[in-house]
Amino acid sequence: MRLYIVRHGKATDTQECCPASSCAGVGGGDFARELTVRGIAQARFLSGRLAKEERRVTTIVSSRFPRALQTAHAIQRTLSCDLQTDARLEVDHEVSEALSIIQEGADQRALMLVGHNPQLGELISVLCSGLPPQELILKTGEMVVIDIRPNQPIGSGRLVDRVRLSDSTPADDTVTSAVETLLPKSR
Repeated sequence: MRLYIVRHGKATDTQECCPASSCAGVGGGDFARELTVRGIAQARFLSGRLAKEERRVTTIVSSRFPRALQTAHAIQRTLSCDLQTDARLEVDHEVSEALSIIQEGADQRALMLVGHNPQLGELISVLCSGLPPQELILKTGEMVVIDIRPNQPIGSGRLVDRVRLSDSTPADDTVTSAVETLLPKSR
């Protein structure tokens, strides 16, 4: 299985989306954060890259947090694939929950997970044993591509690619230009 692990695009700060006086209760604060213009450009960039992939994503599983769901929707519109939400990909969930999603999707040829750090970084570590700690944190809008054995994913991962829109590219530029591709470092 080819697994695409995507951290949501750049999002608003908690203070920007939700003034302190209105953040009380469910649905406020961190949950309410949405993509910025930069985050939208990052998601569109990834969708353009994925449209050129030979092995097409058939299912995207996303956190329900708006910033992750907006990232997933941008990619899903381009790929015309299935999109599901799953609370197990939300903030403060264990890496074992993401592993369960992978195992449940073992029949997929290509699966995408869209979520948050630190869970996604820890997932990469579990899948690709031996990566140095600095390689485990995903930047906003970054995608890591890993080939795995879905029925026995732990330690089976082979890092294929890391992709992210360059920080130096203005968000309003054509998102297919000025690409930053982070090649896997040799082990």
